[in-house]
Amino acid sequence: MGLINRNNLSMNLNNQNSRINERVVITGIGMVTPVGHDSIMAPASINAGISRFKEIPDFVTKKGAASIGSFAYGITDDRSGSDRLLSMAIPAAQEALFMAEEFYDDLNIPEGVLFLSLSPKERPTYEDFDQDDIKDLLELAEIENISSVEIIREGHSGGVIALSKSISLLRQNKAKVCIVGGVDSLVEYPALVWLEEKSRLKTDDRPYGFIPGESAAFLVLELE
Repeated sequence: MGLINRNNLSMNLNNQNSRINERVVITGIGMVTPVGHDSIMAPASINAGISRFKEIPDFVTKKGAASIGSFAYGITDDRSGSDRLLSMAIPAAQEALFMAEEFYDDLNIPEGVLFLSLSPKERPTYEDFDQDDIKDLLELAEIENISSVEIIREGHSGGVIALSKSISLLRQNKAKVCIVGGVDSLVEYPALVWLEEKSRLKTDDRPYGFIPGESAAFLVLELE
């Protein structure tokens, strides 16, 4: 009987170790939002009920109605298109990587994968976020040696898809680290017109609808 118990104990320990070896943890977080420019300020502002909605300048609907939005002031000022997205994505990625390297071992970037969630293809923008923009992001955020980059354009589900793919790669030992990021801006003219045409934009004459904003967020994922 004692032998059986020891065997059972050994099996339980092995199963427990196996589960721990497959456990994926977040080791770095970075954010740029209208209510805070890092992962400390933004949650604190949200907890305090800060929203920072303002009337969108130089935009009215065909019926002359105004709309409100939320801007990452101090970050995206006087920027547009890909440059606007990079102004948020770069510091968010830098913060996430700094946190991961500050409190844990150095990241194995050459054996890592970056998943970047962007706006869906059907939504119009001033310009497409192209390979040159990805190159700038990797270089300025100091992740240029990463093994591969995958762009995801699945709208609201993009972040979940990126997380799911990251977990699979890490558990299959196909990557040592995964960086999951997303950046978007819905307060630029092409996006606002698109939202209005689909009757999704909250305006003075439409009390229901979507309040546009902009932000970037990045996570660093590793096996525990």
